[in-house]
Amino acid sequence: MSTRTKLGIWLVRRNPRTAAKLGWKAARHPRRTADLVRLGQAAPDIARRARTAASDPQVQAHLRASGDALTAARDRVRGSGDIASAVTDEKLWSELRRAAAAMAAGYAVAQAPAPKRRRRLGRLVLSVGVIGAGAYAGYRATRTPDRD
Repeated sequence: MSTRTKLGIWLVRRNPRTAAKLGWKAARHPRRTADLVRLGQAAPDIARRARTAASDPQVQAHLRASGDALTAARDRVRGSGDIASAVTDEKLWSELRRAAAAMAAGYAVAQAPAPKRRRRLGRLVLSVGVIGAGAYAGYRATRTPDRD
């Protein structure tokens, strides 16, 4: 029995009215229900991508830059005292543009993470071994035996 089936049986036993309401709602809106099921199935993949993006140092740097820009913009609005003058404040707008650019760059980096560099240590060891074996074979072939 799958986990979803167990969960459904648990819900029906524990909360029969809620299960009935959900069942009727699913029956009345099949397309919406199918979309929700598809989203639920994609959730683990989305969570995995979010975790890898959050641990990426480039994404963190862009998020930090956007946070700094938004903090500076907030301080500028609070310091001006007059909210109406904030609309025409060029420094405020430049901070907001900087924050938006940093967020967009961070989003782009998170969408296409940098490929992991592959280690080529095995290839290096193999090529050094082949070169060494060739050198040794050449040495043995060209060496003249010493005769007394």
